[in-house]
Amino acid sequence: MFSTPNRRNLQNLHSLRIGCWNACGLRRQFDEVIQFVTDHDIDIFLIQETFLQPGQTPNIPNFTLYKNDRISINSRRTSGGTCIYVKKALVHYQIPTPELESTEATIINLNIGNKTQITFISIYCKTHHRFNTNDINKLLNVNRNVIIAGDFNATHAAWNNVKNNQRGIQLNKFLNTKQNLKIIASNSPTRFSPSTPHTLNILDFAIFQNIPYNANTNVLTELNSDHLPIVIDVAMSKTTTHSTT
Repeated sequence: MFSTPNRRNLQNLHSLRIGCWNACGLRRQFDEVIQFVTDHDIDIFLIQETFLQPGQTPNIPNFTLYKNDRISINSRRTSGGTCIYVKKALVHYQIPTPELESTEATIINLNIGNKTQITFISIYCKTHHRFNTNDINKLLNVNRNVIIAGDFNATHAAWNNVKNNQRGIQLNKFLNTKQNLKIIASNSPTRFSPSTPHTLNILDFAIFQNIPYNANTNVLTELNSDHLPIVIDVAMSKTTTHSTT
């Protein structure tokens, strides 16, 4: 069911560029997505709310696609879903997603050189379900070295929001019980609401667990969604890992 590792490796990898974006429907703007990945030299692209159905595999040249679709029995309308595009030149393989209550996720392992393995998780926390920090805990327990990035639908000052919502309070309280975590978030809003244009939130960010590398995040005003894509540049040189505050 799950693929075997792609054996082509970038032996001298000094940096990694991660894209993350809630698409609100991937196929309708796929030409722009391909251009975005090319223009910004993305290595791994984590996407949420793909709205893909089983059998729909929009491929990006020189990338492998892994996805988990939301299967709706009672509705023909597609929604939800997560995916990860990863360069074929990287050593990678998909691993099973644990059973989750209010969260959707796609997971891959990536080998850096001959020793380091990092788990990447594209996450979408559903808006119309009770937020469950146990889902986040399960994902963090998939591996020792984990990067979770995506749409958490949670706001808190810990990741640079002006206001805290209930989900954000729950998530921040949970993260503060963990060791060796850091939040990688922008200072700029990642989501806007057409119905309330003055409400700008940072809902899209990353959680690094036991990742001893420096990282910085930029929000780009590209692609067509109510969320803006973020690009996380990771310098593959050791630094001190900080705990979440």
